[in-house]
Amino acid sequence: MLDPTRTLVPGSLDWWLARLGRRLDDRRVPMTKYEDYYAGVQPLAFASAKFRQAFGDRFPAFSSNFMALVVDAHRERLHVQGIRIGDAPEGDADAWRWWQDNRLDAESQQAHTESLVKGVAYALVWPDPGTHLPEVTIESPLQVVVETEPGKSWKRRAALKRWLDDEGHYRAELYLPDGIYKFRSEQKAAWFSAPSWASVAAWTRDEIAGETWPVANPLGVIPIVPIVNRPRLSGGGASSELSRLDRAA
Repeated sequence: MLDPTRTLVPGSLDWWLARLGRRLDDRRVPMTKYEDYYAGVQPLAFASAKFRQAFGDRFPAFSSNFMALVVDAHRERLHVQGIRIGDAPEGDADAWRWWQDNRLDAESQQAHTESLVKGVAYALVWPDPGTHLPEVTIESPLQVVVETEPGKSWKRRAALKRWLDDEGHYRAELYLPDGIYKFRSEQKAAWFSAPSWASVAAWTRDEIAGETWPVANPLGVIPIVPIVNRPRLSGGGASSELSRLDRAA
């Protein structure tokens, strides 16, 4: 078991779990807020305190959902029409076939929406266990985070995927260049009063029948790729399309 009370050594497994877990916790509130805005769940616009006191929730229609229009107008213009590799003038047939096999015509639209709303989405690429061909899944930024080298956004150091299982425990998959390390939290999420508990969670190895621990990474690189909206060197490298409207409100 990884003990959260001991001193964390930079680069160790528990150090990465705590470091990346805190990043997931820290961005949950703003990302959830923008998700609500996109869904039309937002405070009444231009309503004074006296108005709210007098009418409460009687006029939800006053909260016009212009936020979704901002995102959808961008997303409707984003369509992948082919893949070229290097200087080749023609599209790569194999890459395009893999794209179609993974239904990425539709799945990429989800990635674009997530990135526009929350500032970033992720694509996880891994060999299919049966065919060994590339399998691509789109991942939520509420569950996945990637750390890159400072000043080298293309060079990924580590990634974490963390989610709540049906029994109330967190599962975590830590992606490093040499392998995938799987963990299960000793505690249940219900034992804590707040969702931000990465710094105190105790993790144990999640050993799955038929798998080695860790699972070897044949790629030698982090197989999770960020899809970043408005990439920047500062400010966390990602920005929601709704953040500027939120500040203007």
